[in-house]
Amino acid sequence: MEKTVQAFERFLETIKTLRFPHGCPWDKDQTPLSMRQALIEETFEAVDAITVGDPEHAKEELGDVLLNVMMISLMYEQQR
Repeated sequence: MEKTVQAFERFLETIKTLRFPHGCPWDKDQTPLSMRQALIEETFEAVDAITVGDPEHAKEELGDVLLNVMMISLMYEQQR
């Protein structure tokens, strides 16, 4: 369990790095509103992979969904 927590903390730190001052210009320019389409597309891709029974592809797409969810959550946190 501790390894999972550490991996998640590294994941969150990576997202923060992308959003913070010396991060990726594209990521820093995004807003929750601008991220909507990516979230929708990745969710549909994940659902499709699950539907066709492709676990490897589903894991990849669910990772993309998680990245979008965490990025948008951080954006709202930054607005506080």
